[in-house]
Amino acid sequence: MIFLKNYGWDIVNVTPEMAAEILENNPINRRVMKSKVSGYVQQMKNGDWKTNGETIIMDNHGALLNGQHRLHAVMVSGVSVEMMFIHGIKRDAFDTIDSGQARTPTDVLSINAEWSRKDASSATAAARTNIKMRNSGVLNAQCLGQLTPHAVADEVLHDDGYRNSVDFIGGLNNSLLLGIGRAVFLHKRMSEISPGFTDDWFTGLITGAELSDTDPRLIARNMFMRNASQTISKMTLDTKTYIILKAWFCALNGEIITERSLKKAGPETISFIRNGGDSTPQLLKVV
Repeated sequence: MIFLKNYGWDIVNVTPEMAAEILENNPINRRVMKSKVSGYVQQMKNGDWKTNGETIIMDNHGALLNGQHRLHAVMVSGVSVEMMFIHGIKRDAFDTIDSGQARTPTDVLSINAEWSRKDASSATAAARTNIKMRNSGVLNAQCLGQLTPHAVADEVLHDDGYRNSVDFIGGLNNSLLLGIGRAVFLHKRMSEISPGFTDDWFTGLITGAELSDTDPRLIARNMFMRNASQTISKMTLDTKTYIILKAWFCALNGEIITERSLKKAGPETISFIRNGGDSTPQLLKVV
């Protein structure tokens, strides 16, 4: 069945075959919740399904924007049911649909065909951290207000650095328990200041290959590995981030650093500023 790409609505008797066809063009919806599908399946099998005004929403390219759980239920139940369709909705309206189950930045970024859901999750996690650090100078800023999913996705789409860092980190075995999103954030921020140095430095940090005993990366890695084996006093993700930033800055400037010094890394240690009128964030100091 071909749905019109111009704006309009229809009442459609949806067969299992039709539901499967529509779901094949479902590039941007969220993960399927089996419990939700099961509830719909039971209604359909019992003959309790009603056309109640809730719509299946298609965009102006013929792709599904909302209604995947109901369509999956038609396939699973094997029962044809009547549904209302709205078609021709602009795709950039996706993040405002179904506000009862809020769209995430990952959902919104996944609209873009160049971003898989996995990569979008990593990039948007990095973008959230980057926005907070850029605007406040600290990682856990609480004063920035709620970042909308669309604002976070736009941050990624307007900065190729996220794509580059997602691809770079994705090619490494992240063994530091940082989380891919935070590793992407770190690589991106460091690369804005020293791209070539950062690639080599970050590879050594993640892999641990060929590091001397005095290398700040080895010192940081040993701290993380020892901490991971403890049952109490676990390092937070922010603490690890500050330690890595301080180790990188010292290595960038050829400075010797000790574990005792790295342990003192914290929010007061790192400052980011905008360099003059340039919107590119720069590292100001590490103390």
